[in-house]
Amino acid sequence: MTLFVDATEQEIRRPGQGQKRWYSGKKKKHTVKHQVLVSKNGRIQAVGDATPGRIHDKKDYQKKKFIVPPQTKKKADSGYQGTDMIVPFKKSKKKPLSKEQKEFNRQHSRERIIVEHVIGKMKIFKILAERFRNELSSHSLIFKNIAGIYNLVFA
Repeated sequence: MTLFVDATEQEIRRPGQGQKRWYSGKKKKHTVKHQVLVSKNGRIQAVGDATPGRIHDKKDYQKKKFIVPPQTKKKADSGYQGTDMIVPFKKSKKKPLSKEQKEFNRQHSRERIIVEHVIGKMKIFKILAERFRNELSSHSLIFKNIAGIYNLVFA
């Protein structure tokens, strides 16, 4: 079995206190982030709780400790380098990628695109696509409910 892991961010209203905690330098906004585990057939297997947008994907994944069978392969993007997952190779200035590494990255991207499509389809629901205006305490519940609806309709 193979699982694909990725995170998605959603803009939130600027908090009254503790703004620095929720500020994502990547998006230049205050955001909330969720981790999603998707199977090869496009079914959402797990959704992590909401975390502040400031936290890096790798750190968030390590903190969550999703329980998966030991023989399961996990694939992710290069933001998860240093974890137990299969990630693409990165080139450096002094060491360009070989043809085999480029082909591996290409194949890896072809397989991993499923998680990007799942997140995109979840954002058909406008409550996930636009700024979240409800209480932050209810965000995890809403996100997980939409993941369940996605599994019923699309997967």
